[in-house]
Amino acid sequence: MTKKKSKIRIGNVKRDVIISQDQSGGTTAHETRTATDKKPSKSKWSIITVIVTVASIVTILTYFGVKPIKENEVPKDEEEKISIGDVNGDVVISQNQSGGITAHKVIIQPTDSYYPLSSQHNDKLIANLKKIQSKYNHLDIKIFLDTESNNANRTKLETELVDILTTAGFDTRGSGNSVIMRGSGGPPIQMLLNPANIAFAEELSSTLKQFIDTEFPLEKGEAFPKDSLKIFIKGEPLFSPDGVVTFR
Repeated sequence: MTKKKSKIRIGNVKRDVIISQDQSGGTTAHETRTATDKKPSKSKWSIITVIVTVASIVTILTYFGVKPIKENEVPKDEEEKISIGDVNGDVVISQNQSGGITAHKVIIQPTDSYYPLSSQHNDKLIANLKKIQSKYNHLDIKIFLDTESNNANRTKLETELVDILTTAGFDTRGSGNSVIMRGSGGPPIQMLLNPANIAFAEELSSTLKQFIDTEFPLEKGEAFPKDSLKIFIKGEPLFSPDGVVTFR
């Protein structure tokens, strides 16, 4: 029996509607996000997993010439309608799909492949950092970066962070070609500062989370000069496609 081709009619849906019609590749989604964003609930994750799994299986079968549903041309007057009435939730529809992904959300995991911070994120970050620099300019604080060696991505992260802070107006110095080893353990990134500069360090670390999405432990000590702040990078950076950094 020839399967009728479907028409889709959407009624009163109070949340998101995602439709893929005759899709043969690519991604159709309400939102594509990285794993650094807030995770969806367990029930939504289960739905997404099922949809993505089915789409992947169909894609593989199609690649090998195996089509789970025989494709037939159907006259318009024989088309079968799909109607969506009142729905208090999200709707995800895939019609005649033979490849790709249709989902409410697609989660992209960060990788150890380096991506610079996207221009949109970069511009917003620098604008916020300039406000902090202007607020605390009277302290005349120099920022020094210490980076543990033997990791190319750490070096790239340091270089990018120095560029961002310098562009925002801070007097910033990188570790250069020095070899720094601090042993195992400890946070992936932290700030070392004099207690007199705690307010400045808290605002700076909070704003930098737009770029480096992790906590910045603050190590305070009277021995640290009041006119300087040190950022120490020790972890193994991971990068999302838009350049936001987390650590392994």
